[in-house]
Amino acid sequence: MSDAAAFERAIGFRPRTMTAAFEAAPSHVQDRWHARLYFLRPVLTVMLSLLWLGSGIAGLFNPPQNADAVIAGLGVPASFIPTVRYGLCVLDFALGAAVAIGRSWRALGLLQICVVAIYTIGLTWVMPNLWADGYGPLLKNLPILAAIAVWTALQDDR
Repeated sequence: MSDAAAFERAIGFRPRTMTAAFEAAPSHVQDRWHARLYFLRPVLTVMLSLLWLGSGIAGLFNPPQNADAVIAGLGVPASFIPTVRYGLCVLDFALGAAVAIGRSWRALGLLQICVVAIYTIGLTWVMPNLWADGYGPLLKNLPILAAIAVWTALQDDR
């Protein structure tokens, strides 16, 4: 056992109890937010990475039946359609890898938002009926944009 009185003499004061310390400095709303979001940041990172990786892989190996028609509807010449389609798949895969690696998160967050916005605008232009589709292919982009914005905001450790 230790001698509490000797310790107090050595440091020159009597330390507060843990209860008194917590009462003097209670947690604030930002502390509770941080505690709640602390374990969600890696989960969100994994989910966004899987979303992009999965999109890139699915597009390469199982492209939508109307993918070429959508790209053509954007004014891309027929000879460039396969290149654009594969390039977009590679872009998605690269974004997934970059999210997983986790460097330059501000630029990466902005890039993800821009890519989702461009995909959404392009598909809205060519196939506006996708907004009313029962599976919600374009509607899902709205929470994805929110998730990317939250992910980007959570990356700053300072």
